[in-house]
Amino acid sequence: MTFRDIRNLVEQVAMQLDIQPSTKTSQLQNLYSGKSVFLVGNAPSLNLLPLDALSKAELPFVAVNNGIRLFKGRPIPFHIVSDIDCFGQNYKSWNDYEIGHGFYRKRFLKQHPSANSDLTYKKTWVPYRNGGILKRGFQPDMRLGIGNDSSVLSFAAQICFYLGFQTIYVIGCDLTYQQGNEYAYEMSEKDRTLEAHEETKNKRSSIAHTDAEFGILHQRFSAEGRQIFNCGIGGNLNAIPRLPFATALLNEKKWQ
Repeated sequence: MTFRDIRNLVEQVAMQLDIQPSTKTSQLQNLYSGKSVFLVGNAPSLNLLPLDALSKAELPFVAVNNGIRLFKGRPIPFHIVSDIDCFGQNYKSWNDYEIGHGFYRKRFLKQHPSANSDLTYKKTWVPYRNGGILKRGFQPDMRLGIGNDSSVLSFAAQICFYLGFQTIYVIGCDLTYQQGNEYAYEMSEKDRTLEAHEETKNKRSSIAHTDAEFGILHQRFSAEGRQIFNCGIGGNLNAIPRLPFATALLNEKKWQ
């Protein structure tokens, strides 16, 4: 038996032992088959879009990391976080938001074991798998884990694929990063302190890989007869086809 055979066997056993603190991950596979979702980043270009339209039309969307601040007081169908610092620094305030379902890395529980009980809404803890999209390839099965990529949006897109979404509309992924103008939401002093850390700066250097990751995402979505669009304004995300945000909204309203 080769190393690859052993690794595959271990992964299959882990999948069978899929014991989540809340909903079993296997019950989520293709749960939203045929539906569409807006994947909302955190880039400044979001301030040029009418984000209220998502809530008013009751369209499903994903907020990532601290992007939930843009939807304070409004229902947030999905919240996805892949960064341990973002989670540890902020999760105690997340019950103040109307989050429907949170997806967080299972490894967060090692540093914050009370988080599972502290967070009172539905949540799924996603296993870690060594190697990201560019190294190991697209990860279609969330039960086997998802690796580290250059952007939480890459992590989120793979989760959306597992959930069965037919179409993903990406907004707020500018792939530009300018000190002092990092995010669409207002940053706190605590945020700025974290941004100044050398480790955080090193993470930002990987932003150059995000476009290539989305190229692979596009290939996989297309191969499965699904779609992924960049519906943002400007920016450097060019690996997926562009579609005006207004057109995406109109398309979804037609199908409601």
